[in-house]
Amino acid sequence: ITSLREKLPIRLYFHNDEPNPRSWDTLTGLTYEQTYRSYKALVPDYHKAWGGSSEGLAAIDGFFQERVDHGFAQLNDFIGLLEQALAEGQRIELQVRGFTSPLAKSDYNANLSLRRISSMVNYLRETDHDVLRPYLNSGALSIRKSPFGEDKSATGVSDQLEDLKGSVYSVGASLERRIEIEQVLLADADVPPVLDIGSGDITQDIGIVHQAGEREATIRVRNSTDKPLTLTGGRPDCDCMTFRIPEQTLKPGEIAEITAIFNGRAPLGPLSRGVTITTDGEPATLRLVITGTVTPHE
Repeated sequence: ITSLREKLPIRLYFHNDEPNPRSWDTLTGLTYEQTYRSYKALVPDYHKAWGGSSEGLAAIDGFFQERVDHGFAQLNDFIGLLEQALAEGQRIELQVRGFTSPLAKSDYNANLSLRRISSMVNYLRETDHDVLRPYLNSGALSIRKSPFGEDKSATGVSDQLEDLKGSVYSVGASLERRIEIEQVLLADADVPPVLDIGSGDITQDIGIVHQAGEREATIRVRNSTDKPLTLTGGRPDCDCMTFRIPEQTLKPGEIAEITAIFNGRAPLGPLSRGVTITTDGEPATLRLVITGTVTPHE
């Protein structure tokens, strides 16, 4: 954990309105590596914008080498240490902040910040042969998202669309288009992890279950979107599962507890049963899965 914290903060940078430009979505299907590669491919466009200034060209090259490339290398080093800590049984929460330049409206920029964080989560999920995916699915690794958008952007950065040199291709604007892994926290092993709605299947392991013995699992979920969200109902995979959802609207960042009840009626061996929960917003559904092992009744 100390080694992980020594790597912080890790800053990852993006081209203007990336990923998924002109979208109000809070999630993306792209990984950070994909956005990083496409960003690097745009270096000639940045050169073109500063073609008459040797000082401007040097500043752009320095930014890509010292900030963009360095951040991606830092992230990969961090992932190796993170996997070691999780493999040792640690439960870890990463606190990640998202920022944008002030070119678009503030509510749009908040969603853009969440898409940028989503690309990093996707990269964690898929890199190194999916080594971190089980930890994300089980909640041993969780991500707390803080989408600041332009609220924390530096003063003096152009917000004029007609001034592309200043609002898109300047180092000042480029520095604002980032996310930061700012904290590594140890989660309390006695408290169920908090899992972000929209981060994929929400999986919780309930360990050993005796056949025909009932077991409840409390699944804590966070509304990681920027809009209020109500859980409206659900459909279990089989009659061996029931569930209780909170009768409340979750504000952005608010946490709720969902109770999944498994009645023990399943074949001996590995267990995987789920519930599809519906919402009144986006994502329209979320998938809750409990896993474990069914053993003979004592």
